[in-house]
Amino acid sequence: MLDRSSIANDRPASDFSSMYRRNGKPTSCEPCRLSKVRCNHATPVCGRCQTRGMSDRVCYFIIQRICPNITQCFYHPAPLTRSTTRFRPYRGQKHDSRAQSRQSPQRDSLNQASHLDKQQSHDEAEPVPSTSPSGYLGGSSALRLLPRFSPVPTPTPFHTRKDTVTQLASIVQALKTLLASSARLEQVLSGYFGGPRYTIIPRPLIMDPFSSFLREFRESHGQDVNLDATSDRIQANLRNKLSPLSAHLSAVEFYKSYIGENIRLEYIALLFAISGVASHYTQSPTHDAKFATTMYTTSKACIQICDTFNQANDLTVWARLMNLLLSSFLFGDASNTLYHRFNEFVAELFIMGFHRLESSPPEVPFFILETRKRIFAFAVTRDKSLATFLGRPPRIGNDFCDRAMPLDIDDHEIIFQNSQLQAVLQSAGDGGWGNIIGRGEIIRQSSFLRLRYQQAALQETVLCLSLGNRGPSFSEKLRELYNTYQAAWDEIPSQYRYQTSSWTTWSPQLCVTLLVIHLQYLYSGFQIERMLLQDGQVAISCLLETSMKLLSGVLDFIQQQHSRPKHYEGYAWLFSYYGLPGAGILATELHHSTVSGNPLPTTTPRSQIIRDLSVLLAYFERQQLPVRPDFQVCVQISKVIAALLDDTLNHEPRHEHRTEANQYVDQASSGIMNSLRANAQINGPHNNLTTVLPLQEPMTSHDFLSWFDELIWDDPTVSLESGNLGGSIDSFGH
Repeated sequence: MLDRSSIANDRPASDFSSMYRRNGKPTSCEPCRLSKVRCNHATPVCGRCQTRGMSDRVCYFIIQRICPNITQCFYHPAPLTRSTTRFRPYRGQKHDSRAQSRQSPQRDSLNQASHLDKQQSHDEAEPVPSTSPSGYLGGSSALRLLPRFSPVPTPTPFHTRKDTVTQLASIVQALKTLLASSARLEQVLSGYFGGPRYTIIPRPLIMDPFSSFLREFRESHGQDVNLDATSDRIQANLRNKLSPLSAHLSAVEFYKSYIGENIRLEYIALLFAISGVASHYTQSPTHDAKFATTMYTTSKACIQICDTFNQANDLTVWARLMNLLLSSFLFGDASNTLYHRFNEFVAELFIMGFHRLESSPPEVPFFILETRKRIFAFAVTRDKSLATFLGRPPRIGNDFCDRAMPLDIDDHEIIFQNSQLQAVLQSAGDGGWGNIIGRGEIIRQSSFLRLRYQQAALQETVLCLSLGNRGPSFSEKLRELYNTYQAAWDEIPSQYRYQTSSWTTWSPQLCVTLLVIHLQYLYSGFQIERMLLQDGQVAISCLLETSMKLLSGVLDFIQQQHSRPKHYEGYAWLFSYYGLPGAGILATELHHSTVSGNPLPTTTPRSQIIRDLSVLLAYFERQQLPVRPDFQVCVQISKVIAALLDDTLNHEPRHEHRTEANQYVDQASSGIMNSLRANAQINGPHNNLTTVLPLQEPMTSHDFLSWFDELIWDDPTVSLESGNLGGSIDSFGH
């Protein structure tokens, strides 16, 4: 910043006389320039200022009102400079000179204070300024050149301070209600992470900061938590980015960056979502649909505020992950709600660069890097499963991602440092597999992710052929894929290969894990053989043998679930993913063989197929499945299979009229659409509903699968999502 005394006195007159503007004309002095009068450019004091009487009291007062910093004539070296000079504080506005002269100094101070308050409120309302480029950028992006220059600001959605404060007040109130029973909440989370299930995010990264958060809550606030102070800290920290991560950052230092005085809304969103998931899995006495829905809605509201303030970090990824799992429990895997949440989750993974953890390794601690690998492995496997289940294109392409496989280590080892960490890395043998699981031991969290991640590439290739455009080389690619599928079983370590006898040797949790891997592998073969059958390359017997293996695996699960019904309730999706398609093939081919009088083309006895189908149908008749659209459709499909089996056993050789099975099929199919038609009448006549086509007579496996593919799994009349953030969660403390 320039000093007027140094300009007016220290610079010689020759310097001022040689100063010219860009157009070649000499520079005017500051009093003449601001008064917009012609200057004669004399130095050190121009003639105009001398004749205007700068020593005169009235003229001096007028000059002071225009520019208080000017006390004498001088020449400014850069008169148009605004950002770093104090010579242009005056902002030209048209006012009545008489009214302005009558304003008192106190009135001027009040106006200035009011302007500062408005400016401060406006600053608080603006989101965190965003710059472009932001997040991960690949090699094809021209924006990678921009870091050589200054970051380019990008517009962000406007979010008023009033809206933010209102939403945060509801969120903090829900947090207070949830933490009112902190001991109960800690017990539920401990049961969730300590039970036989897979949590993806390592246990220490959730439980350790949560224990510290609860301890601080009990010591500093207790039941009389200061909502205003908590809300203010969350709102202030929301405008700041999460502390940057360094390779040598410890886990404790990472926890301190988002709890305590640095409490962040991303962590609150994670806490809400994981509370809903944990209460569902542990079957807490306080668990109900209302509590889980409130946790889901509040967590989603926190995530939306973080989006508005341009927050994208590891905590937001964790919060989205748990919110996705909670939406799966509430709405089912076939719901549009879950599909939207999954797309948002995948988009943030790409922004954070989770798909390039090897080719573009980030400078982060080991525990953060391994957690990112686990999360992306889960995202890839879930993406392929959803794409297969819904018949939609996958969202993550393996050709654009690194195959960054997480290490096969325990959760408590992931936060080790220095020598302890080196010992853990050395214990991971060739290919990253850890020590062999002993008898009765529980499989590691990372082992399950690695096993499913290995099969994701095979699943994507199957999807490309089944959902993509079929070119002239389709038959050849299909044969190559079948050879790859048959060799894929050898890639699974021998200790992780499922057998029916595994239930007498290994722990129940390990057996369920191995069963999921086994069924996923078989279902890939089921899809390949279905395409081979359509292409005329294999006989129906191959598809029937694979269908029988799928049914046998699901029956093993049913047998174990009778002894521990609550233990396996979270795996009921095995029926919709793997069991019912195979059972439907067996039932239709059995029925077609009986009606046509041809022998069943399989080595499995007809009696065994009938007994196994009867056990599966008895399960759906007696088991109380969750009241969700996808599971209720499973019940309808089981009724169709039951009708086929009844007509097969009661068949008489006459064809004058439609069989009872096909009549029941039509009734079951129309029953699925009754609620949809009723909803259409309520919402208006312009809704176009996809009708379920009745099965043909006689029914074949191809007809059943075509009918199965056209089912509507997501009933729009069923909605558990609540729009009230302040929903009742008081039952958690009872």
